[in-house]
Amino acid sequence: MSSASMPPVDLTGDLPCIGCGYNLRGLSIREVCPECGVAVRATLLACVDPEAEELRPLRNPPLVAYGLIVWSWAAVAAALSVWAVRLNDAAQLWFPPVINTDWTMEAGLFFIALSALGSTVLVCPVRGHCSEGRVKAFAAVLLYLPLLFVHYKLHGEYDRLIGTPFITNEGLDVGRSMLRLAENLLIVLIVLGLRDNAVSLAQRSIVMRTGRVDTQPMTALVSTLVLASVGDLLRLAFPSLGGVPGDLLTTFEQVIIAVGSFLFTLGLFGVGIDTLRLRGVLLRPSPGLADILDDAHDR
Repeated sequence: MSSASMPPVDLTGDLPCIGCGYNLRGLSIREVCPECGVAVRATLLACVDPEAEELRPLRNPPLVAYGLIVWSWAAVAAALSVWAVRLNDAAQLWFPPVINTDWTMEAGLFFIALSALGSTVLVCPVRGHCSEGRVKAFAAVLLYLPLLFVHYKLHGEYDRLIGTPFITNEGLDVGRSMLRLAENLLIVLIVLGLRDNAVSLAQRSIVMRTGRVDTQPMTALVSTLVLASVGDLLRLAFPSLGGVPGDLLTTFEQVIIAVGSFLFTLGLFGVGIDTLRLRGVLLRPSPGLADILDDAHDR
């Protein structure tokens, strides 16, 4: 059916023009914005969610929206607390230690606990019967408890017992590698457990659902942790290799761990940015066709 033969359908709800923000309420879908000339249909395609009526309402939109932000950005802060120690280690190669980083372990534990608190909104964010993702998300939240313990053992005991482990190589032993692998495994399980419900919330954004924004940062997190774990697995496989081969292997292990950890931190930032994008969608869902079109036309 051509646009000329389409029956007139007026917008009965508020709909701001994507070009200038003018309220298109009362106009026909065949018209253009009187302010900027953008076709009303273009705004409909960009702003109206055809699946809005199928999306189940959230239990508490503000709690879910801000809980996601706390969950993601607290994880970023926890990662940065570890980077503060490692960067301070590197600085000691050229400068005397002037910064006390003992606080970073407590800060890391605090932010991990805060991230765990924020993650609880992903257990069952929608009203009514929750999907099977509820069980996985609940298990993921519980895994924060052993993660706190491993983080304390790794950064509260090893870091304080052996300074600058990645600079002097004194701390690159089997025990530390096992703790790092345990920490990475726990984080992977947490990410995989929360991913389904997090992605289902991301699907409420038209931009993310249609692929115009990358929605795979959580999957990328798993890949970066696998990469970082390769260095520790090599340490476990060749714990006593000495001489030049041992030095080369140690350097390779350090590089792999550093690159994987850096990419992981970037991935956390990506997840955090996505939660900020979702905040507006969760608090003010995109209108559906029934919200802006005359119901009488359908009848």
